[in-house]
Amino acid sequence: MIIEKSRDLMISWLCVGFFTHAAMTNDQREVLFQSQKEDKAAELVDYAKTLYEEQDQQLKRRFPLAKPLREQAALRLEFGNGSRITGIPGPTRSAIPAACKNSSWYCLSSAL
Repeated sequence: MIIEKSRDLMISWLCVGFFTHAAMTNDQREVLFQSQKEDKAAELVDYAKTLYEEQDQQLKRRFPLAKPLREQAALRLEFGNGSRITGIPGPTRSAIPAACKNSSWYCLSSAL
């Protein structure tokens, strides 16, 4: 699926929200966020961490993390159900990275 976007529409937040929910509620899922630079890939993972941190405590109990947020790597968010979100830098619009072959979902952000 391709979504046209502009910075004003907050489509990145929408996509991160969708994929964070999917990783939280489905066991053993691998989600990859790819952007042109490592800091932008980390920013997408930070969006997911923010969404998790700001949700209701009842949801946090139902969908726990593998370890506390402060102990998670900058480019990763791991859930207790074995799912994880990983940010990767790399070229865009060329070849999809080999890591994507084993992923459940892949989100490419070339405009961030």
